[in-house]
Amino acid sequence: MKTRLAIFDFDGTITRRDTFLLFLVFCFGWVKVCRIGIRCIPVLLGYKLKLIPNSKAKETIFGRFFKKTGFEDFNEFCRRFSLGNISPVIKVSALEKIFRHKDRGDKIIIISASIENWIRPWADSFGIDHVIGTTVETEDGLLTGKFKSPNCCGEEKVERFIRAYGDTDQYHISAYGDSRGDKELLSIADEPFYKLL
Repeated sequence: MKTRLAIFDFDGTITRRDTFLLFLVFCFGWVKVCRIGIRCIPVLLGYKLKLIPNSKAKETIFGRFFKKTGFEDFNEFCRRFSLGNISPVIKVSALEKIFRHKDRGDKIIIISASIENWIRPWADSFGIDHVIGTTVETEDGLLTGKFKSPNCCGEEKVERFIRAYGDTDQYHISAYGDSRGDKELLSIADEPFYKLL
């Protein structure tokens, strides 16, 4: 009997909207986000014109806001945001599906391009077994503004899964996603679900 896994993307699949902007506003407020955001327009334009890859654009913007932030402070921001601000944007249908899989005894995994640190406290509170996401780089207790791992999107989602769990053939996988960045993850699933939550 194969171990049953239910793998969920996070932003847009479990949540109704992307959590990166929500987290920035939580940490800095709209005024500062807009002020720094104006300086990020060339990066955003480069991304829209496909001159800058998504991962590089995201890392650059993340660095503009969080470079030299204390790692402990960052984790505390993440914890407070996660426990106080994620539940209001969660899809009821996604929670129902998660609980259905849990009742069946499936292991629940979130694999997301978002930063692990602000997903995990919410996930822990709902009994999610494992969170795999983009990780942040630190040096001397401070964020460098760069990512420690590649942006966890596309093929990286599959690579991170295999690194953690091994060969996919030993599992029966149900996977849920809502974007192009989930295509590779859905391709390894026995039961792929696209935009069904």
